[in-house]
This record gives sequence, C-alpha cells and structure tokens, in this order.
Amino acid sequence: MSDALLKTPIRQPGFPDTPPMTVRSHDAHSNQSRKVLVFAYFRSGSTFTSATLSRLNGSFFAFEPLHVLYEFLMETHRVLDFMNGKIQPPLVQGFEGAYKVSLIQALLTCDLYNVDISTLLLGFLPKFSWQIQHFQECIRNAPGSRDSKYSSSCVDSLKQMCISAPVRIVKTIRLSMETVGRMLDDIPDLKVIHLIRDPRGQFGSGARHSKRNVQLFQHKVCNKVTNDVKTRLELEQRHPNSFLEVIYEDLAHNPQHTVQKMYDFLGLTLPPYVIQWIKESTSAETDDNGYLATKRSNSTEAAYRWLSYVPWNYVVFFQTRCTWLLKHGNFPFFEKKEDMKQFVIPCRPLVR
Repeated sequence: MSDALLKTPIRQPGFPDTPPMTVRSHDAHSNQSRKVLVFAYFRSGSTFTSATLSRLNGSFFAFEPLHVLYEFLMETHRVLDFMNGKIQPPLVQGFEGAYKVSLIQALLTCDLYNVDISTLLLGFLPKFSWQIQHFQECIRNAPGSRDSKYSSSCVDSLKQMCISAPVRIVKTIRLSMETVGRMLDDIPDLKVIHLIRDPRGQFGSGARHSKRNVQLFQHKVCNKVTNDVKTRLELEQRHPNSFLEVIYEDLAHNPQHTVQKMYDFLGLTLPPYVIQWIKESTSAETDDNGYLATKRSNSTEAAYRWLSYVPWNYVVFFQTRCTWLLKHGNFPFFEKKEDMKQFVIPCRPLVR
C-alpha cells in the first residue's frame, strides 16, 4: 500500500458528511475506546442490532470473527498463522475455547498481530467493516513478492484505525456466557449487550419445521440461552454495569427507544444520522434486504410473523420446554391455538 493511500483520510460509507461522534460529557476526559461485545444467537436480530452501533462515525466493527474458525479452519484442520510469524497447530473441536477468548480480546484491544491471517482475510468481517475492506485492499495492492502479500504495513494501518476508533464492536453468535466472564476479568471495561429473542420466533425465522429440527433447536437454543441468562445474572453480581439485556421484540417494536437505551448504556449520544438510518431500516418505506438483513419493511410485523405459520404443536412444545426463558423475557403464552390467532401485534411507534 502506498504512503499516499495510507495517509488518505477514510470516511465511513453511507455517511460522508456526518459530524464526529459525540461522547457524554462525563466521559469526555477519557481517551479510551469503548469496547462492546454484542452477544447474540442465530436469527435473533443481531445483524441489525450491531449495525445500529457500527453506523457511528469511525467505529471499528468485527462481524462474526469466529465464523472462519468454525466453518473453515477447524473443518480443514489448517494451522493458524499470524502476521508476527507465529504458527499455531490446528484447533480440535472442543478445545478451541482458549483461542476464541484470545481472538475476541485481540480484536477488542487492537492486538491485531494476534489475530490469525485467515480470520482477517476470509469470512464475514469485510461485509460490514469498511476498515477491513481497506485492509484487504491494502493486501491485494501490496507490491513485491508473495511474502509481501501479508505486509505488516497493512496490519499497522488497520491497527491504527482500531486504536483511534471511539467504539470497538465485536458481534458474535458463537460464544458462551462463561467465556464472557473470563473476558471481563481481562477487560474490566468491556460492555456486553446480550440480545435475546422469543425462541418460537427464532425457530420460525431460521429452521425447517420438522420434529427432529424442533427438538434439536430446543436443545441447542432454548437450553443454551437459558444457561447463558442464568450465568449472566451471576456475573452481574461481580461485574455491575457491564451488561445490558436487549429483547429483540422490543427493538423491533420501538427501535429508537431501544437503541437509545443501548447508547445510554455505553455513555454515547445517539446521532441524528443513526436515527435516520433506523427509520429507513425499519419502516414500510424500504424493502427487506435478505438473510443477513439490516432492513425490514415493517420490523414489528417481521418479529411476530412466526405466529402465522409455526405449527401449534411446536408452539406447545416450546412453551413446555422453554418455560423459564419465555417467562424471563416476558414473552406471551398461549393457552390454545385460537389465542395465538387472536394475538394483537403491538402498534409500532414512529421513529422521528
């Protein structure tokens, strides 16, 4: 990458003329970036939730960094190589926990020489991160031999973007809450947004309707989320003010109010351009934009769409097997099928 390109100011796509991000006055003396972990689950609205934060000017965002670990590195039994020359043997299923912690912590603390090269170059990271896109462009344009492909100047440039970012965000669906507890011991100023969705809607959004799938989903999702919530409640005793629970249905029903709570939790001011993006992304003025979606033509209707097609016997199954979680999230219970059909979806307040 040329020196001229390295020195060129980089603007975040979509908001070329937005003002600098504002920080609450009581935190203005701090020069530390806020470190945010969006802890979520499959089909729980995590892409949109994390996007409401990553839209901040200059934010550093790592989208699903563990995807490459599970879908590529462990499947192919590849060694992990790093920019600092370190090589790590292939990870074995069930023994990858320590590396997951170190990888997330490296991204949150800008220790990018301890992020394996495959994670930086493959997977979902560049999809929602303009800094990673610039990093990969730098790698592609690195002059010279194959060795210079992984030019340290590219990593140094990315690291500087990370260090200077007012907020660093990692979003993942591949952690346990026990792992987060270990992270908080090393990063005590870490802020964790724990995103939860009604498991019936989660199932309806992402699974084919079969008896095997509903039982597998109950085991992998209901039990896991329940354990995570209970673990988090214990962690909150040792780490007060480190967690914010966000219910996806609340976000879909009243997005501006819920996002405002998230920004308050982080001590940030919610800028007008993010409010405008929320309005455009959750109203009937736009179209849904696919599987990894940040836009819904009607976010409230999308959150409760499962009511119209998830079979009644599966609803009963979840209400029996996921009772604790449903009560914790204050999700509606239905005594009979007719109650589900007559359920009134809340009217969504306008985003102004």
